[in-house]
Amino acid sequence: MGGFEIGEKIDAVAAYGRFPGLRLHLREDGQLDGNIIVDENGTRHLLDTHKSFDWRIRNYIVGTNEICMETPGEIARAREQTLEALRELFGKADGKSPFDIVGHWGSDLTDAQVLRLRDWLHSLKHRTQAGQRRLSNEYLRPQAV
Repeated sequence: MGGFEIGEKIDAVAAYGRFPGLRLHLREDGQLDGNIIVDENGTRHLLDTHKSFDWRIRNYIVGTNEICMETPGEIARAREQTLEALRELFGKADGKSPFDIVGHWGSDLTDAQVLRLRDWLHSLKHRTQAGQRRLSNEYLRPQAV
């Protein structure tokens, strides 16, 4: 579990120049890796077999201000609390799994939900560092305006 703010939106040609380690390629074990789908000429990479190439080359997001669960304690705490947090955030008390709540393609969030989720993630890291064990879902409840 983690998140980031959108720092900027760029196209695939710009991404190719800025992030060489994310260019599409085959690893030594034969697995496809990378998500920059153009080659050095800016044309479709031979390994890219997905549809909607023209749309996808315009939509690369560069993140900033990331919040990542990195330590074993943070990861364990996030695993413990994610299902309940998502139920609270999306108002789906009967959700049996994160997939059940947000679906395969994710879910749209309102600005207020984004801020609540970000606050919860910050709280989760802070509480893990402080050694606290209780759920920090008060950040997920809708705030009175």
